[in-house]
Amino acid sequence: MNVCAIVPVKKLSRSKLRLAKSLNPNERQDLTIKMLRHVLKIVTKSINEVLVIGSDEEIKRISTEYEVTFEKDKTSSLNGAIDQGIRKCIKNKHDAILLVAGDLPLLSNQDLKRLINSIYDESVVICPSKDCGTNTLFLRPPKAIPVHFGVNSLEKHLKEAVNRNRKFRLFWSLGFSFDVDVPEDLQLLKIFKKKNSMLT
Repeated sequence: MNVCAIVPVKKLSRSKLRLAKSLNPNERQDLTIKMLRHVLKIVTKSINEVLVIGSDEEIKRISTEYEVTFEKDKTSSLNGAIDQGIRKCIKNKHDAILLVAGDLPLLSNQDLKRLINSIYDESVVICPSKDCGTNTLFLRPPKAIPVHFGVNSLEKHLKEAVNRNRKFRLFWSLGFSFDVDVPEDLQLLKIFKKKNSMLT
């Protein structure tokens, strides 16, 4: 299995807007970058080919630092950026992709290894977020189902898998499910701080 991991990153000036009541723009950007670094640190240990899709020179610089491929986002939406990344992976002859959110501060090496080692003959593996979204999505082949990241994405991805007769499975872990979107998440993150290597 020749897997390409795709990590999409929103434009920094638009990142984490739902945290605006708790963090100023610079703090939100710093948090976004810190979480991205953490995710790349984990993903690059288990997957050889990693593609970051973003719009900022800082994200490009970080991608170079972690020795992963960076591609400029040519779209105006998250799903458009992901589709762009999928086309790039297909062009490079990858037969499977792993879409990983860049804001998973509790993601561990064990989480990713467990996910990879658990994949058998499934075409679709979905890692739900805590609010019934999708934080990570494995697709084999890369266009096994259309992607629908955003509100109710878990339900949408499940429906796509069923409608297209794809063998699918849900995979849950705290590291994959916990993302940071709202002020309450910041409070939860403080609780997990001692267990989170990103924050030490």
